[in-house]
Order: sequence, then structure tokens, then C-alpha cells
Amino acid sequence: MAVVAGRVYIVVMSTEELEEHGVVDSAPISFAVDRGEDAPGSGRVAVVVTNDDGGTLVVSHLGIVKSGPPRTKLDSTWVLSAVRQIEVAIPVSYLGERLGKEGKTVQDVVARRRGGALTPDASKRLREAIESYIGPGQWPSLDGVPEWMIPRLTTDIRMDHTNAVGTALMFSDMDLEAMRTAPMPGESPLAELQPEPTEPSLIDHDLRNFPGMTGAPKREDIFRFKDGRHTLEVMNVNATKVETATGVDLVYYNHDFQCFVLVQYKRMKKPAIPGEGRIAQVDTRLPDQLERMVRFDSLGQASTGQGDPALFRLGPAATFTKFAYPVETPTKESELTRGMYVPSEMLKRLHDAGRLKGPNGGAAVTHDNLGRWLSNEQFADLVRRGWIGSSGIAVKDVKAFIDHSVREGRMPVVAAHRTERAQQVNGLRRRR
Repeated sequence: MAVVAGRVYIVVMSTEELEEHGVVDSAPISFAVDRGEDAPGSGRVAVVVTNDDGGTLVVSHLGIVKSGPPRTKLDSTWVLSAVRQIEVAIPVSYLGERLGKEGKTVQDVVARRRGGALTPDASKRLREAIESYIGPGQWPSLDGVPEWMIPRLTTDIRMDHTNAVGTALMFSDMDLEAMRTAPMPGESPLAELQPEPTEPSLIDHDLRNFPGMTGAPKREDIFRFKDGRHTLEVMNVNATKVETATGVDLVYYNHDFQCFVLVQYKRMKKPAIPGEGRIAQVDTRLPDQLERMVRFDSLGQASTGQGDPALFRLGPAATFTKFAYPVETPTKESELTRGMYVPSEMLKRLHDAGRLKGPNGGAAVTHDNLGRWLSNEQFADLVRRGWIGSSGIAVKDVKAFIDHSVREGRMPVVAAHRTERAQQVNGLRRRR
């Protein structure tokens, strides 16, 4: 996915036209332009200018514009796709100061029937002006993918790691936009994101010490998200082995309800034949992984629902497998977190019963042979409210689980969350 450099195109459309054609996050739209306009060829970044409710010209969307087959001898055809709405529309007049002498060039192109191509200098200044409002990394690549996403889509491990961080944000009821700032696995130190020295870490001391992490626990091994109401800390374990990692596990601690949720990641693939469902191949490691996860669930069974009301759960299940969906249209954060969740006990029963068969008879997980699962929204709500997760599990048992994952070459992502009403809880409630 190459990053765009060079000329930017302005596309002028009405808001009604965009909505009518369902262009946003959906089908592309083709439209006629004067034949004299420079053609965008195989693709250029499009800055979409519309009228707001007050009739003011605003930059409202970014996307990709390409040349299409001509409709008439008088007009050319352009095709707008991969359109992504800017969170807050930017009045064109606000950009004038930042555009400098290129402001007139931009105004002239905006005044045309459908817009057109900017000069290289005007393109550079317009990009800089827009990025001052939308933030770094939001400018699209030639595929329409925001630049911050590109390195996160290069391998399955990086996609699963990004999904895990986004999942932790969902569990914590935080905006997925924060994913943009999360360092990639293996990037260290994370000094610019380390917790303030005066703030105790939400992640237990024992969970910050693993084989290969030399010396005393380093605060820069943890990065912290805050939005005023929620605090989420995330730590990558075994991240230096990202190129050879065999998988990703999310270990999430909910301070508000004193529970762990463990999520193992498996990636589903696009169907080989259009119309067929997504599929995840079952490898030889799955039976042992499920056995270990079900055994972990059993550690909390005796204390589920006893004593402290905050420890009540709907059941003993604390471990799940997330079958992450393939990233098909990566223009927004939620595309990177899609997937379905299956309790370990249920998945083990299906496996032991020989039910996990793909359409060609091989061992595989599909929507059909699962029959039921939890969606992102359903699962995140249950975790957030403490209805599912561990009850009475000791930190040493969680650490043993993570140690085993590291020995298997997996990359655990440890995350801990609390809301303001739980600020008095400075560390995990331990049971040794």
C-alpha cells in the first residue's frame, strides 16, 4: 500500500449526492467532469468539498478518485471511492492562512463545476493544512487506507495485535481513535507514552516480569490511554519476537469488577469462492490450547458468585477465542477490530465431537459449524459490565498462563482498565 505523494484532486459534491449514492463506506460513485480537466489516472487522493447546512463550503471527506470510462464526447468520467468522513468538517475559508499564496489556486479549483487537480505545490500545502486539523496518519494512501493503518496490516500478527489493542479499548468503553497512537509491537522504548512516575501502574508487578525482560520493570514497557473517565494500560510481552510469533493473546483485567478475561486470537480468511463464508483453519495446536484454557476456567469455578457481589459472573468462563475477520475495507478503526468470540469450553466440545469441519472436509471453523457466537458489541458489553470473566483467580495463575503462551512463541498483550469510580483501587486484588 503505497503512500500518496504528488498531486491532490479536489472533488466538489453536494451532501445529498453523497448520501444518495451511498458512497461513504460503501459503493463508489462515478460522475461527469469537463473533458479539459487533468485525469487522475489510476488513482489520486481526493479532498471532497461539500456545502454544510449553512451553505458554507467545507472539506468534509477524504477518498480516492480514479479515471473511469468516458460517457460522452464532451465529458470525462471520474470514480470516487474509499470515502471517509472527516470527524469535524473544515470550512475552506479556515485553510486560507495555512495555504499562503497557494490559497488562490485552491479557491479557483473549488470554484469549478466538479473541482479538479491541484499543482504539486498547492497539493503539498493543502495536505499540510488539512493534517493540522485531522492529525498525523489520517491522510489516505493510494488504496484509501489511512497512513497510520498501513504498517498494522502487513502481517497477521500485526493485524491481531492491533485487533487486541482495539478490543481492549472496546472493553473499556473508550474511543477506537486512540488506536492510532498505540506503538507497534517491538517498538521500544515507549518513553513518550509511559505513565507518570507518580501514578501506580494498573498492571500488577508480577505481570511486568517475564523471561527476557531484563532488570527492574521498565515503566516505558507500558503505554497508557486516558480519556478523562477511563484509564487503560497496555503492555506487550514477547514483542521483540514479533517476526516469529505464532499468535496473539489478550489478557484483560477489569479493575471495576476484579476479573480477568483471556482472549486467544485466530484469524479467519476470505472465502476462496465468492458467496461462501469466512473460514479459519484448525491447526494441531488447537486441542492443547483449548485444554489449557478450559483448565484455567476451572480455577475460578468454586468462587463464582460467592461473597463479594462484584465477583458474581454469569458462569465460570474467562477464556475465549476470537476469530478475527479479514480486513476488507480498512478506512476506519472499527474495521481492524471485527470478529466473533467463542467460549473455550464450547469450542472444545465442538472440536471433541468432530464438528469443526470445513466445506471440503478438512479441520476448520466456519459460521455454519459454530452455529452461535458473541459479536463484538455483545462481548464487549458483557466484559465491560463484569458479567463474564474470572472470579477469584490468583495473579500467579494468570502469570503462569502468560508464561506458557510466551514459551509457545505467542505474543501476549496485557491490558488493565479502570473507571474514575474505581480510582481507589491501586492494584489487583491478589490471592496467592
